[in-house]
Amino acid sequence: MKMSTLQICDLLSLIDASGGKIEHRVRLQKEVFLLRWAGFPILPTLRFTYDAHGPYSRELSDVLHRAVVSGYLNEKDAGGIYVYEMTAEASALLGRWRDVIGPVMALLNSEHWSALELAATALYLQEDERAAKPLWERALALRPTTSSFLERARGLVDELSGFRAKNVAERGAQMHA
Repeated sequence: MKMSTLQICDLLSLIDASGGKIEHRVRLQKEVFLLRWAGFPILPTLRFTYDAHGPYSRELSDVLHRAVVSGYLNEKDAGGIYVYEMTAEASALLGRWRDVIGPVMALLNSEHWSALELAATALYLQEDERAAKPLWERALALRPTTSSFLERARGLVDELSGFRAKNVAERGAQMHA
């Protein structure tokens, strides 16, 4: 897949909406998956597969690496957890998502990464198996260390469902306009 400036802008917009910084690569993977599930067309060409920590996109890792190499993000190793902070160059490149994505990023940033991991896994399994609802029991079987975050993950999915319904309705209205 050819890397585009639009992909980097999407990634930077997400990080900008998170206060200009993202801690932990796992968090980033889950946030992008959950945003897409909620109907935000962020990085729409990415493909996710199931990995040790839930949904994972190699292409997202590539976009992240490209943003670092291009000078849009500073990468710091904080004891095995990578922290990514926007540079002045990134701030100059942005604008498209700032107001739209901010509220959902505030919600995602308020949750522990384990809640994100469990929610993203349950929703990934739902999509993968074309189930009607998130597959919580299967997700817990795959990610048993996240069991203490089940209620938070369920609440997160409920809140994201509101964003999803709004985004689906808006896209439908745009198609019929």
